[in-house]
Amino acid sequence: MRKLGTAYTMYFNIRQKRTGNLFNKPFRSRHIDSDRYLNYGAQYLYCNPAELMEPGWKDGDVTDEESLFEYVERYPYSSLGAFSSPDHSLRNILGPSIFKTAEYFEPRDMLKNALAYYRESAELQR
Repeated sequence: MRKLGTAYTMYFNIRQKRTGNLFNKPFRSRHIDSDRYLNYGAQYLYCNPAELMEPGWKDGDVTDEESLFEYVERYPYSSLGAFSSPDHSLRNILGPSIFKTAEYFEPRDMLKNALAYYRESAELQR
């Protein structure tokens, strides 16, 4: 990823006759070495679209949880909906093996856990 980002930045800078960073921060990666961290990573990845509908959701402020869950599950740039809907078009692309390994994965439970975590964090900060 770093090489790709550097190459694209160099290309873009030459083409636009500019210098400097193109992206705000450098690419960073971390090794996922536990189930807990994997769950956190999945939660972070899949719950990010919630910010578009409910900007204050990480502060524990959600007006309609059900609408938020539906929005995140139906977000078109995420594969989360494929886990909860057997008719989802991405199920054909992802293949059946991913769903066998993720049988414990319940999207709504993950979203509820994330919301509970953020509400608890907001309460601790007050």
